[in-house]
Amino acid sequence: LYGSPALTRIALLRIFSRWGELVYEQRDFPAGDNRYGWDGQFKGQAMPGGSYTWIAEVVFLDGEVVRFEGDLTITR
Repeated sequence: LYGSPALTRIALLRIFSRWGELVYEQRDFPAGDNRYGWDGQFKGQAMPGGSYTWIAEVVFLDGEVVRFEGDLTITR
């Protein structure tokens, strides 16, 4: 996840399939670091193309934690 310079870290990132199954979870990682994030796989298998929902809790410089939600689309 990327954002403003005021964004210090990601407290939580979860990604869910269209059926609500948790397919990815990562906690407490630096914002904007490409080593973290979902690679589109679940249990070692590439997930099919389609829409997925994500929820992120991000921490700002002042310590405020804000929750964001959205969706992403995998195209294969």
